[in-house]
Amino acid sequence: MIPKTYNSFEEIDMELKILKLKRAIDLEHLALNCNRVRYYLYPKNILTEVSNYLKNKLIDLFFERYSWIF
Repeated sequence: MIPKTYNSFEEIDMELKILKLKRAIDLEHLALNCNRVRYYLYPKNILTEVSNYLKNKLIDLFFERYSWIF
């Protein structure tokens, strides 16, 4: 990585502000993703997701077996 050169303290301050904002955005994304994971790890939500998956698989299996009807 090539080091960046700065011509003034204003450029350094601007770069530091940009990096600080990027860090804040990344922290917000991390918090959002943690909340999503926590939501999906609730037993009720796990059961809902598994039941939806099984329902879709059963529907696919039904249509594969009885495609001659349709």
